[in-house]
Amino acid sequence: MFGGIVASGGLIQRRMDLPDATVLVLQGLTFVVLLTSETLYGRFKIFQPPTTGDRT
Repeated sequence: MFGGIVASGGLIQRRMDLPDATVLVLQGLTFVVLLTSETLYGRFKIFQPPTTGDRT
């Protein structure tokens, strides 16, 4: 995923007239979201793994 962001970084910058740091910010946000989701997984009801109805 990060490789795809890096590879398309030049295209994003040219097409949308964004500065060079935009790709780094996008990577940083993605990294923080992944770390946060891994940390919170299972701690709150919204992050609970799906349960099956069969408990034998």
